[in-house]
Amino acid sequence: MMKSPVSFRNFQCRQCGECCKGKGTVQLSSQELEDICRYLAISHRLAMRYYCYRDKKKYVLFDQPDESCIFLRQNRCLIHPVKPSQCRNFPHEWNEKKMLERCEGYQALTRPGDNSSLPGPENGENWSYVP
Repeated sequence: MMKSPVSFRNFQCRQCGECCKGKGTVQLSSQELEDICRYLAISHRLAMRYYCYRDKKKYVLFDQPDESCIFLRQNRCLIHPVKPSQCRNFPHEWNEKKMLERCEGYQALTRPGDNSSLPGPENGENWSYVP
């Protein structure tokens, strides 16, 4: 996988939800599925019915009709504390140019000094993830 030319060392997630939108596949290990089930207090069977399917050796999350992640609601991840490693690794191990261009955290990196319109602690805003 190619790495983006932008350094992500100072990347700060702005919780815009763009990494969870659009066509793509989110794969889970069996441990990640178990963690999600525990977090949501649901059975494996229920998770397989409503949230994912088995594909070879991995589990794959369903998409919503608009192709966003099944766990995305109002630009927030419903399983943020236990989100899969594939999601946790955004943008460090991703090379999805269109997605990166829509990502507010990426935009802040590519337009240094032009962060005034973006939410975040450097603009005096105290925000945190609220599921």
